[in-house]
Amino acid sequence: MIAAKYENIGLIIFLRSDMAQNAITVNYEQFKQAFNYAELKWSSDEALKLAVWFVSHAVDGFYKENTPIENSSQEIINQYLEKLWG
Repeated sequence: MIAAKYENIGLIIFLRSDMAQNAITVNYEQFKQAFNYAELKWSSDEALKLAVWFVSHAVDGFYKENTPIENSSQEIINQYLEKLWG
């Protein structure tokens, strides 16, 4: 058993709510209430900032602003996304 050999292994699963609802045909509302505290509710702006953040950690010197990505304006984020995606 993995748990007995490795006590500190963890697992994070990201599951879209529409996929969960289609997969769980019985007691979906109970499932949703049980895990409501962990639901990620992101706007499109936050998701785009996350994309810039990932690239900035993968590519040295990609993001050169003094303002942290999470506090940057949408205009600045769009400039970096254009640099990334064209």
